[in-house]
Order: sequence, then C-alpha cells, then structure tokens
Amino acid sequence: SYFKESLQQIVREKGNLVKNDDMVLVHKRVSCGMGQNNPVERVLFLNVREKKIKNIKAQDLFHFEEEELLITLRPSDPDVLEEAHKLARIWVEDKVLPKQLDIDV
Repeated sequence: SYFKESLQQIVREKGNLVKNDDMVLVHKRVSCGMGQNNPVERVLFLNVREKKIKNIKAQDLFHFEEEELLITLRPSDPDVLEEAHKLARIWVEDKVLPKQLDIDV
C-alpha cells in the first residue's frame, strides 16, 4: 500500500539505527460494508484517549468509514525508539498529512 511503501522509503533514506523490518505499519479500516442491507442497529466506538463513547445509528452507517494507522516498533532500545519517533513524524508530515487525514502523533 501507499502508506507502507512510503514509510519504508523514509526509513531507507533517513534511518541509521532503524531498519525497514523494525517498523511495522498496521492499517485498520471499519465500514458498514453491506450498504442498505446492514443488519447493525447501533455501533458503539470507545475513544480511549478522550474517554468518550461514540454512538453510531443505523442510518449513519451508510456513510460511515473509520481508518486508523498504527506504527509498531520491534526493537525496544531507547536510541532506536527516539529515531523511530523522528522518522514517524517525518513520514506523517511528508506523506500522510498531504493526503489530508486526521492524525494523532
């Protein structure tokens, strides 16, 4: 995918301690998926950071789609973690934000 390839490109070009296999990108996507035949009456989404529950009604699901990008790091060395954080910020600013996505860094 675009996101995985662009992250790997940033790591290749700018990473010293972090290697391509060290950073793993997880792309989660939730949508109603069944159009008019969606059997879901209500869906609750818990936002842990904001400690809020978002209630989605059936009629809202016809246009509902939620995506999330998560980056995990395999090595736990503090220097690698610091560099990975910098690389992730570069990636978000150069590759993700131009796609006009809401993102929490």
